[in-house]
Amino acid sequence: MSIDEIEIMLLNESTKNVTTYDNYSYYGDFYDMYNFYRLYIFHVERLGYYMPMFYFLLPNKKQETYEVMLGLLIDECQKRGLIFSPSRINLDFESATHQAFKKVFPEIDIFGCNFHLKQAWLRKCNELGLKKDYEDKESEIHKWMRILFGMPFLPSEQVIPFFCIEATCLSPIDPRIEELEEYLLKNYIESQNFPPSMWASQDLSRPRTTNCCESFHAHFQKFFQNSNPNIFTLINRLGDVQQLTLMKFSAISKGENAKTRKRDRCQRERWEKAIQEFREARISRVEYVNKMSYKLF
Repeated sequence: MSIDEIEIMLLNESTKNVTTYDNYSYYGDFYDMYNFYRLYIFHVERLGYYMPMFYFLLPNKKQETYEVMLGLLIDECQKRGLIFSPSRINLDFESATHQAFKKVFPEIDIFGCNFHLKQAWLRKCNELGLKKDYEDKESEIHKWMRILFGMPFLPSEQVIPFFCIEATCLSPIDPRIEELEEYLLKNYIESQNFPPSMWASQDLSRPRTTNCCESFHAHFQKFFQNSNPNIFTLINRLGDVQQLTLMKFSAISKGENAKTRKRDRCQRERWEKAIQEFREARISRVEYVNKMSYKLF
């Protein structure tokens, strides 16, 4: 991979701001653009604000490409007298990305995005012909999958015993379900690449999703009249996004938290209540994961 094959766009003021904080949560995600290969964006979170910070145009999704990208970012920050060394990042479940970040930042904590986790599991269900079954909220398969999608809220050390005891015992008798169980066990339960410690936790402050990135991409795409914009249009639109980002930094500098929706506040209150009940042994693990997956599946 040649450095010349990767284009980097850094917004200087944003770079200065983001490297002055230690407790940022970093998010990495792709935005597909036909002419520009793929636009990889680093988002950060602070006080409830989600902001796109660094932009790269990449030719592919290979580990080598990610490593070159990270090296470029480190070099560009050093030229400005800054240090880019994130302690944690939230990523989707792509091995090449994880391996690249671990190689460049050996001490980094990588958290798997629960949104992408759910999407991966649902894709497998669709491959097995389970879509009609899990969409029927009265079916046994749907009720069982509610249990599965609550597992990311378990303490990571309880995922394996829960899956092997409760989830397996309660699973419907169906060869497709058996194949799904084998898939989950191999890729997410006993996996070295995506172990439960990467995607399961009771800590609600831990970054769980890249939904901020998904939302940004949906909004960002509306800026373009067609799916094949030229580079100048892209740069102009990123300039517009930068103005919004600077406004958010202004609010952050004043210690102002982002406003949260009532729906999100209610959901968090439900989660906190269920966590407390579980810790006090007032509800079982099955009851707990059902409560945590309420309205998520």
